[in-house]
Amino acid sequence: MSESSAVELSAVEHAAVEGSGLGGRRRLAPASVTVARLSGLVTLLVLGILSLPVAVGVLFGQPTGWIWMIGGWVLLMALLAFRALVWPGVRYRHAAWRLDDDGLTIWRGVLVRSITSVPKSRVQHTDVSQGPIQRHFGLATLIVHTAGTQFAAVPLSGLAHDDALAARDRLIDARGDATWDDAV
Repeated sequence: MSESSAVELSAVEHAAVEGSGLGGRRRLAPASVTVARLSGLVTLLVLGILSLPVAVGVLFGQPTGWIWMIGGWVLLMALLAFRALVWPGVRYRHAAWRLDDDGLTIWRGVLVRSITSVPKSRVQHTDVSQGPIQRHFGLATLIVHTAGTQFAAVPLSGLAHDDALAARDRLIDARGDATWDDAV
């Protein structure tokens, strides 16, 4: 991996990043940033359109304090624009996943970082889903259902559709010696 595309890791973790295929730590599909930006812009547009009449109504209804209402609206729109345009790229740089013989591991988080590990022995079944925007960009969400109660469904959004299908197949095949006749 090039230095610019590597997730910020410690020296020990950096050694684990090297490698290709589903066995090495992988980044989400770059198109996931575009999808996240589009989603954020839709949110910005909807909230902007819905909240503008309220801000204007207060402006004409209460002449004192109108500057605070408009200022608050502008600040809200600026924060939503930051979340829509800048934050997806930051979040992308701090997200990775790996599928190996032990199971699925997902690294995510910018301010609060988390590592989610799903041992293959806990995998009950998997789903691959696509919304219309994901489908347009060739992306999918892999959902791993586990035998646990907390975090019983572990979603991984932003995968290339082919990677999601390959990971699903590998998780299902990786369950080992399970036979099809063990169902009730």
